[in-house]
Amino acid sequence: MLHALTSGTPDPLAALTAKLRRIVGNILGSRRRDARVVGLVGICLIALIGMSSWYLRAQTREVAQVAAEKHVEQLAKTASYQLAAKLTMIDHAMRYAEGNIRETGGPERLAELGAAGHLSIPSVDHFSFSRRDGEMVFDSVNPTTAGKTLNASKREFFRIHLDRPGVTTYVVRPIESRLTGEMLLPISRAVRGADGGFIGVVSAMIDVPSLGSMWNDVGLGPADRIDLIGDDSKIWLSWPRSSSNPVLDKDMATVSIYRIAAIHPLADWPLKIAAGIDQQAVDREIGPTQKGIVISTIVASLLIAWFCLMLSRRTQQAADERDTANAMRTHMLAAIDAVPVEFIEYDRDRRLVLANQASRNASPWRAPGAASGRTIDEVMATYTEHFATAETAGAWNTWVRQTIANFDSCGVADTHRPDGQWRRSYVSDMPTGGRMVVRVDITETKLREEQLAAEMERLNSVFQSTGAAILLLDRAGFVVLANQSSVDMHGMKDAKIVGLPYSELNFAGLDPAILTHWQAKPLTERLKPTEFECSLPGTDGERRILRFTANPIQDDGGQLSYIVLIGVDDTQRRKAEVRLFDSSRLANLGEMATGIAHEINQPLAVIRLAAESLREELDSPEAKAVPPDLADFIISKLERITGQTERASAIIRDLRTVARKPVGNLQPFDLADAVRVSSELLREQLRLVRVDFKVDVPTPGPMVLGEASRIQQVLINLVMNARDALCDRGGPEPVGLVGSIVVRVAADPAGCSAVLTIEDDGPGIPAKVLPRLFEPFFTTKPVGKGTGLGLSISSEIVRRMNGEISAENRDSGGARFRIVLPLLPSAAATVQQSSGSMNIN
Repeated sequence: MLHALTSGTPDPLAALTAKLRRIVGNILGSRRRDARVVGLVGICLIALIGMSSWYLRAQTREVAQVAAEKHVEQLAKTASYQLAAKLTMIDHAMRYAEGNIRETGGPERLAELGAAGHLSIPSVDHFSFSRRDGEMVFDSVNPTTAGKTLNASKREFFRIHLDRPGVTTYVVRPIESRLTGEMLLPISRAVRGADGGFIGVVSAMIDVPSLGSMWNDVGLGPADRIDLIGDDSKIWLSWPRSSSNPVLDKDMATVSIYRIAAIHPLADWPLKIAAGIDQQAVDREIGPTQKGIVISTIVASLLIAWFCLMLSRRTQQAADERDTANAMRTHMLAAIDAVPVEFIEYDRDRRLVLANQASRNASPWRAPGAASGRTIDEVMATYTEHFATAETAGAWNTWVRQTIANFDSCGVADTHRPDGQWRRSYVSDMPTGGRMVVRVDITETKLREEQLAAEMERLNSVFQSTGAAILLLDRAGFVVLANQSSVDMHGMKDAKIVGLPYSELNFAGLDPAILTHWQAKPLTERLKPTEFECSLPGTDGERRILRFTANPIQDDGGQLSYIVLIGVDDTQRRKAEVRLFDSSRLANLGEMATGIAHEINQPLAVIRLAAESLREELDSPEAKAVPPDLADFIISKLERITGQTERASAIIRDLRTVARKPVGNLQPFDLADAVRVSSELLREQLRLVRVDFKVDVPTPGPMVLGEASRIQQVLINLVMNARDALCDRGGPEPVGLVGSIVVRVAADPAGCSAVLTIEDDGPGIPAKVLPRLFEPFFTTKPVGKGTGLGLSISSEIVRRMNGEISAENRDSGGARFRIVLPLLPSAAATVQQSSGSMNIN
């Protein structure tokens, strides 16, 4: 019979019926009661198998139909998502290119972006820019096209922006490539200036064959087809591609005429993706299955009929087999109960069928079968009734709604129960139409995640709160990560500094040659850190010196992965070095001055003693023989020698006073007296270079708190700078005096401070030099004549005495330095009443 059925017999069912009639007749004709019972059971089984076969064929077709519909729906959804993502990526690249064109005013920046790979997008045949007259001036794939007579003014992707000014990014109908003959999908975007003026069009061509390869990757089968439907409701492209369907240009209604189809729109784009499979292909696919069902039904019927003859003698064996099956089912249920994972089964009516022990332990219904037959809505309502309190009722209701929504949507979802437990649910459909729910307790995992997040937050706090500037650069030298100190040093927000190239940072000082060496091909040796310095303006206007360490990070292959920059503020250390240098220099100068004064005082004492002795000899009786005129001449010379030795001794005493080592603490002193002492040391030097030096100080002078030797050092430094400015002003050498310097000490009219002023009538201070005048190591003098430390040290000395120093240019010409020191409280009233002054010329 099987041979007749498979070879095309006209009526195989009639032959099967006749054969079964003879077998059943033999069974029913038996005189044994159990045999007749077995015969009746066999007939019922055969009828049941026939009905099951019919039902199974129908179900197979329905399942195949549903599977086909889900397949095309998923295919359309996936294809539309991928194409939308591709178009969005291209749109972002176009916006990026548009911004660069708008900033530079031309496409020259696009060549640099293309060379750097910023315009390289998978599946894009080329990226180009056409000016407002249609001339193509840039092509990312073939830059040599720039300058050739390529004009896109008649192309639809160019014309659409002229005809419809409101259009920004637009996808037009596919075109055929002039070079390869392949189909290209044009995408264009209008480039407009800040005033809205039309500059040109940025366009990209998607390679249609590459899209076909992408569809194959997402599951495009031999019987499947994907159509791209344009905004004109026409089919623009179809896959799989062939020479017979380059562009169909059919109405989109054609999609559903001859196949199972699904249409999915592209997000944010006026396009649609239609995916379909031919109904005949589905029928061909399930044909062998349905044929197998028929053959299986016939074979099963024959076997049942034949075995019915044997069943009467094997009744006990069948009973034993049933007992064994029941035992196996019991063991299987016990095994499910032993699994520490919640296992719940619902039928197609959303009613509970099975729940293992783990799921019952986590629920209000602990007894087996207590919730069987209830719908999921009724089951979840028991959670709120059992666990919720007046304070937590709202949270439990929210959790119940979320759990039911996860059940309806299938898939995987995490939920947080109001009692603090976390569950991860896996909901899947069953072939019978029901749904299986598997829940896993992930409370410990979530706790570990929270602990990890807390650890990361603490690490970030340490990273952000450190006083050092820390930056992380990628291989190309762009900022990937920056802490708050580096952001504050740069003076901008973190969101703006991330992504900037290192060369644009204020503290860029890494040698480009070193960076180029690090960025070379994978190196065999380990790269070593390097250090560099840079200078930045501080918030108080003072320059800050930063010292950076650049540490290259290599991967296992020796390739540079990242560069870590750590910078510290080195300004205070540098200032300390300057102060140490100054203190050491003054100490050495003091020791030298003390030694020189001692050595000079001895010959001065001898000279004075000899002059005074000779003067006494002229008054003796023996000197009467000397002519009077000669005696008077000798006496005048001896008096002059005595006066000069006295003056030299006074200068030595003043020098020892100025060079005296500072005591290290502030003490009251007379500002006018300190100025007089230091001025006497300078007078002879200024006279030799023909500088008129005037000192105007009151007697007594204002009392201030500080160190007299330090303020004398400041005065000498400022006067010497003024002398250099007068002598080095250039031009023809003047006749007579080269200039004048005036030093004044006066009390502030408010009576709370003393003012020391040093003025000259020289060329003044250049405007660009004034803001940096007191910076360490800054000087305008030639190399070898200035260290750049004098004014910086002077500023620090005045600041330590709680005073202020400033510089300006006089209206009548020349420079003026002004030092303001606070008066002693007890001397403020006295200084206000003091009107006497002393003018030393």
